[in-house]
Amino acid sequence: MFAPIASAATTTGTAVPANQWTNGPAAIAMADSPAAYNTWLKPGQLLKSGNYVRSANGYYRLLMQPDGNLVEYVKSGKKWVAKWSTQTHGQNGAYAAMQKDGNFVVYKGKKAVWSTRIQNYKIKGLALQNDSNLVTYSTTNKPLWHRWITISTPNTSAKIYKGYSVVSANRVFKLIMQSDGNLVLYKGKKALWGSKSRVKDSYAVMQADGNFVVYRKTTATWHSKTGGNRGAFLSVQNDGNVVIYKGKTPIWSTGTRG
Repeated sequence: MFAPIASAATTTGTAVPANQWTNGPAAIAMADSPAAYNTWLKPGQLLKSGNYVRSANGYYRLLMQPDGNLVEYVKSGKKWVAKWSTQTHGQNGAYAAMQKDGNFVVYKGKKAVWSTRIQNYKIKGLALQNDSNLVTYSTTNKPLWHRWITISTPNTSAKIYKGYSVVSANRVFKLIMQSDGNLVLYKGKKALWGSKSRVKDSYAVMQADGNFVVYRKTTATWHSKTGGNRGAFLSVQNDGNVVIYKGKTPIWSTGTRG
């Protein structure tokens, strides 16, 4: 185990809400809509506030909420429970677009607030599958993105929960939040780096203050010691190094190579 971490002011987390994906209640009611999309959101189609995509089996819905959060829900009795989101709440009036270049994007006005970071592909569309996975496919049925991954750079303040990962653009390297609480960088099955923060039910987050932190609830179990660098971002690179940049200047890295 790690010793207690100093400088708590740079690692302060927020309590996990009733539903971690929506920052809101554990379950909601959702009326049926005749205007809903079935399974696919095709290139050029939009999900505006209140619109949703439903899976063919009827158990899952991808809802564009009025608060700007795009949320996947699973049916539980008469209620719907969130199981994934873009974590973009607070962007009231945002909408989602399946672009013809292959990128699936959440926009607030003309500003992109979240995207899959997939571009320059002939795209079939975004599918909400019967197994609950959300996948973008090329016209040759190649999966390009799914909801368990973020490509290259996570959004600031977006939490990386257990089982989710940030992958390099070339798909060779994966930084995954494991169920044991350890944040690990892999090349294939080979571990290249780990946070050694083995506390179950942890999550990682790239904070707005520039610090990259692993939390168990509100207690930090590891951090990059890069607080005080607002605007810094994390990148899982194609060369196997994970780097935090402030502008173009690297301020922390795993020191790994493929």
